Amino acid sequence: MASAAAAALAFAGVLLFARRMANRDSIWTILLVQSVLPLPILALPAALTWKPVPAGDLALILLAGGLGTLGLLCITWAFTRLEASRLAPMEYTSFVWASLLGYLLFGEVPTLTTAASAALIVGGCLLLLRK
Repeated sequence: MASAAAAALAFAGVLLFARRMANRDSIWTILLVQSVLPLPILALPAALTWKPVPAGDLALILLAGGLGTLGLLCITWAFTRLEASRLAPMEYTSFVWASLLGYLLFGEVPTLTTAASAALIVGGCLLLLRK
């Protein structure tokens, strides 16, 4: 639970950092910084626990990296064009996507409270789009 909270805090920092940089830097510069900055932070723990990656996992790792980069590119592009207060609530839709993908890929059935929460999130995002 603590790592999930730390990840949420770190991602919020990335969003604020991207928004601040968007006023003066290109999308590609922001994306490069977002990709390279974590390297020294993650290199030491990775080196301490490194195990060779099975060849069969390389394609999935490359796919995850590509999708992550595409996601950061999309977020950065959005932050260069809209104010943070309009974009931040859209991040809550990741909860909806995670529930949907969990169901489709792993057969995880969302609870009634999860479905109700997702409906509130989608409704709130739709209201924000009207502004």
